[in-house]
Amino acid sequence: MPENFMDISKLTETALNLCSSAPQAFGGIVFKNASEAHMSHLRGLFKSEKIPTTVLQSFYTLKDLTGGIDAISTMSEGKLVTQSGLLEKPGWFIQVMGEKLPLENQAVMCKQMDEKEIGPILIFDDSRQDDPKVLDKISDRLAFQVDLMDVRHCDFEPSEPSTFDRNICHAAITDNQRKALVLSAIKLGIYSIRPVIMAQKAAQFLSLLDGRDFVSSSDLELASVMVFAHRAIIMQSDEPDQPDDTTGEMEASEKDEGDDLTHYDQTKLLQDMIIEAVKAKLPSDLINHLKIQNKRALNSGKNGFGFKIKAKVRGRPKPSINGRPNGQERIEILSTLRNAAPWQKMRKMQQPGRKGLIILPGDLQIQQFHNRSERVIIFVVDASGSAAVARLAEAKGAVELMLANAYSKRDFVALIGFRGQFAQILLEPTRSLVQAKKNLSSFAAGGGTPLASGLEKALKLAERSRQNGKMPVLAVLTDGKANIDLAGNSGRNPAMDDAQKIAKVGCESKIAAVFIDVGRKSNPNLSYLANLMNAQYINLPRANATDLSESLKMSLEKA
Repeated sequence: MPENFMDISKLTETALNLCSSAPQAFGGIVFKNASEAHMSHLRGLFKSEKIPTTVLQSFYTLKDLTGGIDAISTMSEGKLVTQSGLLEKPGWFIQVMGEKLPLENQAVMCKQMDEKEIGPILIFDDSRQDDPKVLDKISDRLAFQVDLMDVRHCDFEPSEPSTFDRNICHAAITDNQRKALVLSAIKLGIYSIRPVIMAQKAAQFLSLLDGRDFVSSSDLELASVMVFAHRAIIMQSDEPDQPDDTTGEMEASEKDEGDDLTHYDQTKLLQDMIIEAVKAKLPSDLINHLKIQNKRALNSGKNGFGFKIKAKVRGRPKPSINGRPNGQERIEILSTLRNAAPWQKMRKMQQPGRKGLIILPGDLQIQQFHNRSERVIIFVVDASGSAAVARLAEAKGAVELMLANAYSKRDFVALIGFRGQFAQILLEPTRSLVQAKKNLSSFAAGGGTPLASGLEKALKLAERSRQNGKMPVLAVLTDGKANIDLAGNSGRNPAMDDAQKIAKVGCESKIAAVFIDVGRKSNPNLSYLANLMNAQYINLPRANATDLSESLKMSLEKA
């Protein structure tokens, strides 16, 4: 593989130029693991007035993105007032904190990209490898991805993107090159037609940028690396393809006089070149991992645009509250009119020219609904040291009792055990009692108390459940005598310091939690830890499985 293919700065610069020349064809770029220095340099490329940019935040509402009727201004002025959306602005878009981008925002951005001609989108995604693919759908519409994990900021210096004629003609591409792209995509586990079209157009534009009117093998190779490498799911056999009899007949019929290679041979050579180039771009340890893991992901059938998330406009109604709509909430009409009615005579005197009802922003009432999301109860069980066997047995019994009512309560149950140096997920969120008993029976007890590791693992699982549309609740069963820190080293003071840091993160994430002290005596350190996390604290030194489940039921109703 040519050396310049591995130059991240050059690849980024090429991707920026391609997006500038054909934003509708390539969509934009996802930047993974970008540091502040990386982002500062990239944003600095768009400071000139000739390249207008709009920065998008993850907390922007749908109305901010798409515009529409400004309800407050319309009511205040007595006439229809509309506001334009941010996605209607010309130029480039820079989406920061892409890992926190809500699904509804992604859906709107995808619709805008599919139906309208908008500028390229640069997304900074800081999610980890073990996090769920939170940008699955929108990243499918962005041709390129650049991982800056191992790139020093001083070595990352792409130039400002150039501007090109949008009506530029495409370079010629042969049928063999098209077939090679399609067959390579299938071989790499890419079954969407969109990346294939992107790779073809990238090869055509690369040849034009190089001053040629035909696509060469190097153009095809570079385009495949840029579009296919981060999408590759290596799940096909590496054994050479064995053409059947019909393939041999096709070769004979396609062979022209004077040609050294048949069309089949030419396509096969191009296909092998593309696959080897993409494999060379992937880390060596990743290829074998993808062979096993991603086949399961493809066959699961659960990679669609999202999991069902209960919106703010569904559920059992609650009393309305005074507020202002933000594009995701409904106005309670009757309550709003009831607020405005007593003041109409006074308002008419102040504004004699106004006709009809005069409604001011202070009159607005917002509809409220009870949360109907499915709940995930994550048990975080201390399986270390003294009385660990009994404590773990109680936790297992409590899990089984709570699973018995899972269907009626819409609850999922998960279990994390921590012992030795680190925590371990024993049971992914499930409603299956059979699966729970099978997984729980194999977990041993004894060793150190890595409380911080247990809390950290639980918060990650809770965040993943929240992104899947469920409401997580932590139930932590421990005596609070932490003696292993996050790095796996022993020491009570560092261990408690790390646990307190993780608890503060849990408080900021606003994840409900219940701490159950199962030690012989109440532990003030554990009570303090619960307060840091804004969680409930219960002391149950001699609780059995039934007591635990009943106490948790009562506590979770308040959580």
